[in-house]
Amino acid sequence: MYLSDDLGAFGRANRIDVSQFPVNYPQAASTSMDFLYQPRLKHLHDLETLASRGYRTIMCYVIQRDDVNHFQPSVIDPIYRAAFYRAKKNGVEMYAVKFEWNEYGEAQFKGCVDIITY
Repeated sequence: MYLSDDLGAFGRANRIDVSQFPVNYPQAASTSMDFLYQPRLKHLHDLETLASRGYRTIMCYVIQRDDVNHFQPSVIDPIYRAAFYRAKKNGVEMYAVKFEWNEYGEAQFKGCVDIITY
């Protein structure tokens, strides 16, 4: 897996070569359970549930920028960030893959990028 705890090499979230998800602030919810039904959280929750039942589960983040070399769960959404780490701890495999588009509109796989964790 491509996970790194090395903050010295990567710094904080303000580096321009780090992709984050989600990129916007969470929407307001009327109850704490409403957050669970937001798609970004539901996917992690569902994968975590399947992992607890013995299935192999993978969350794959697709990066479509050539100037990005790392990925991390967003620092602006603490609920998603906590769900990411909980799912990872409970057996969900996390990957971030990079694609670039050529002038013909074709996607080219460029490999996995490191996931920054802290």
